Amino acid sequence: MSNKLVILVVSKKTEAIDSIEKLLREGGYDMVSRRLLIEGDQEPIYAVDKVPEMIVFHVSDRWRQELENLIAIEAVKRPALLVIADTADAEMLHMAMHAGALDLLTFPLVKEDFFKAIGRVSVVKSTIAPREAAQVISFMNTNGGCGSTFLAVNVAHVLATKFNKRVGLVDLDLQFGTLPFYLNMYPRQGISKALENLGTIDEEAVKGYFARHSSGVEVLTNGIEPGAICKEVDAEQVMQLLKIASYAYDYLILDLPRHVEHMTKSAIMNSSHVALVMQQSVLSMACASKIVNCLRQQMGLTNDQLFVVVNRYYPPSPVKIDEISNTLKVQAPIVVSNDFDLVSECVNTGVPLLDKAKNSAVAKSIIELASRLSGIPVPVHKSGLLSGFSSLLVSKDNE
Repeated sequence: MSNKLVILVVSKKTEAIDSIEKLLREGGYDMVSRRLLIEGDQEPIYAVDKVPEMIVFHVSDRWRQELENLIAIEAVKRPALLVIADTADAEMLHMAMHAGALDLLTFPLVKEDFFKAIGRVSVVKSTIAPREAAQVISFMNTNGGCGSTFLAVNVAHVLATKFNKRVGLVDLDLQFGTLPFYLNMYPRQGISKALENLGTIDEEAVKGYFARHSSGVEVLTNGIEPGAICKEVDAEQVMQLLKIASYAYDYLILDLPRHVEHMTKSAIMNSSHVALVMQQSVLSMACASKIVNCLRQQMGLTNDQLFVVVNRYYPPSPVKIDEISNTLKVQAPIVVSNDFDLVSECVNTGVPLLDKAKNSAVAKSIIELASRLSGIPVPVHKSGLLSGFSSLLVSKDNE
């Protein structure tokens, strides 16, 4: 059966183009063109007659420059991308994801894996609208009980209510996630049901699997329907679902489980920022050190992407902020004030912190955290005499 997807195969090696094109034509992909890069040329779609719907790009030993050239293309104008390499490492995978690649394969190609990857790329390309994808922010605990879920929920709430952004909030602990309870929500369906219909979902349909909170935050979990926690899910399909969802929101906040496997790695490498949540303890410091090394060495995360968040900040603690910064070799950690009773009340009642006590020190800390992670300045509201004088002027003008 003929497939009408317009594909451009790019490489510096004729034999690589030949083998990829042969596979594509065997799979029924007839609309295949080719571009042989010459020495010094790393731009894959320069001077092509028609921009393709998909690029299958076999990168060379100059892959950094080649991927940077793709990253420089405006996201909405960038074709769907599948990257193929002779060998790959974490840095290449990270850059490929940043360039918009939905998969990275290595030679020799396994036919089944190749066509699965082509299928994933083509489905996502056909279901996304020409708009900017969401900024993805992931939260992860260094050790149990540090409060990453609470912070993820409340940062999402701040972005939606104080910064007026469209926010999707996703619980990626697919078995025992508790995120919706922090908002007093009990969605019956979610990720598992969405995956059953993945082939027909676009950025509008995907919102039907998110449960909407009164604040405007939209929440995606695995639901509480019977058997949902026991269902096996395909990590690549979950990432595909999130890729589609990213075009429905301004910000996508991911609450990650505290273990690193394929889905967690993919989520992290597709994140603009990762908030690693810890406390001022020797145990938390030791766990944070291991996780930070993993994020840097295996996933290529940079210091600009990694934010260490010290939750329940306690100034008299023997573990000081400078010590955390120096040990982990990170930018100055963001601190969140400690108010155990208030936070416990919010968690137990499912009420966001801003709705319970917007002027509390811990609420102000989380507003600052949301600002730092999103890059949005904290809104400044006029107050006092100046505010009253401005209001008077407005009312006079309207008379």
